[in-house]
Order: sequence, then C-alpha cells, then structure tokens
Amino acid sequence: MKRILSLIVTMMAALGIFAEPVQHYVANSVLANGSWYKVAVENSGVYKLTYNDIQQMGIGDPASVRVYGYGGAIIDENFARLLPREDDLPEVPIFMDKGADGVFSDGDYILFYAQGVTKDNISDSQPTHSYTPNYYSRYGYYFITCGSGEGRRIATQEAVTEEPTLDFSTTYAGYYIHSDEYNLINSGREWYGYKFQNSTLTRTFTVSDSNIDTSLPMLLNVSVVASASAITTFTCKLNGTDIGQQIRVSSSANYVEIQQQFRR
Repeated sequence: MKRILSLIVTMMAALGIFAEPVQHYVANSVLANGSWYKVAVENSGVYKLTYNDIQQMGIGDPASVRVYGYGGAIIDENFARLLPREDDLPEVPIFMDKGADGVFSDGDYILFYAQGVTKDNISDSQPTHSYTPNYYSRYGYYFITCGSGEGRRIATQEAVTEEPTLDFSTTYAGYYIHSDEYNLINSGREWYGYKFQNSTLTRTFTVSDSNIDTSLPMLLNVSVVASASAITTFTCKLNGTDIGQQIRVSSSANYVEIQQQFRR
C-alpha cells in the first residue's frame, strides 16, 4: 500500500507541473451592454468609417465610437498556445480625423486596421511566405459601439527629421490565389479549386499589379492534386516562360497531393 500511495502522489505532483489555469473567462462580456453594429470584412487592410456611416448605424455618440473584434483569421488549434487570452472581444485602436475644428462631425472619419480571413505567415529567419485560409468562414467580423469617454487610439509619432541612411525603391509583396470550389470526399476542410480536365487544360492567373519588378527574385508555391491511371504532369509558366521542372503526380486510384516551390 505504501508504494502505491507514493506512486499516486508522485504522479499528481508531476501532472501539476504541466497544469494550465482553467479560468480565462471575463466577468461580463463587452457585448452585454449598449447598442452594437456588426460589420463584415473579407480582406486585411485599413478600413474607413465616416461620421455619416457611424451616425446611420444608430450609434448614440459618434465621437465616442469604439471598435471591437479579432477579425477573420483562423485561431490556433492548439488551445494551450492561446492562453492566457481571455474569451472576450478586444478593443481595436482607431485613428480619428476631426478636421480643422477639432470636433468629430460631418465630413470627418475614423480608420482602423482589420484582419481578413487569410492569415499571412512571414518568417523572420527564412525567405518564405505562406498563407493560411479560414476554413470555416468567408468573413471576419468587427463590432461597433460607443462608450463613455475616448476609446483606444492609434498612437501618433513625431515626424522624423533626420536624413535617411538607406533608400529603397522596392518592397516585398505577396499574392495568394485560392478558391474553395471542390471537396474531393464531400467531407472535411480540404477544398480545392480550378479543375484541369477535358477541354480546360490551361489556366491563366493574373496579378493585377502593374508595379511588379520582374527582374527581382520570385518565389512561387504551388499545390496540385490528381487521380489518374497514368502520371499527371503540371507545367508552370511566368509570362509565357517555363519556370522550374514539371510537377509530376504518380498514377493512383486515390487522390495524391503535391506541393512544390519554384524560385526564379
């Protein structure tokens, strides 16, 4: 009996080392009081709401407008990494333009940054760039209300007067082409788009940006899936010129996915 008791006590002590706190609930949600207006966003970026927009929402005091929300990016599926984030909506800092008179009124506006449904993954240590879509929603949502006093504001910085030591004429940009059109097993969250079959064996994807410097290095990530009795090949071209080797998918009665990276 002594050995068993000792073992149980030791196990309980060891488990206690890795235990996470279980209480992450706020006493009252911010949504519990006041009037709220929900807005949907699809893409990440800076959004603008004018004084008239806020007034038409029915916000009682447009000058004390506040924005809350996480946006549309999918949350981490490892809940341990989410702790100790509370379960309520955070307030989003805004920039408020009050015009020359310093009073928020007709003709004025607010700006705030909103996270869309696609998460941008940029590595600081590796020259890679990837995207994670939200598998469960096409939109993210933010909630507009008004509160007592001034809410969170984007901090202003003094203008830099020193002469620059480096000049840049280019910057990094990423483009994500993705379409959820086909689910191969009619279940789960793996979706694909752009079928290549029958008379449609070639597809063209255009990046609507005229300022791309094609003389600089580029990185292209491609994901394809196929099922056929023979080897399936895909050829990627940039402005009509082949880049890298063909993507070859082995013959199989089941679907086979290949992810390949091209550098140019």
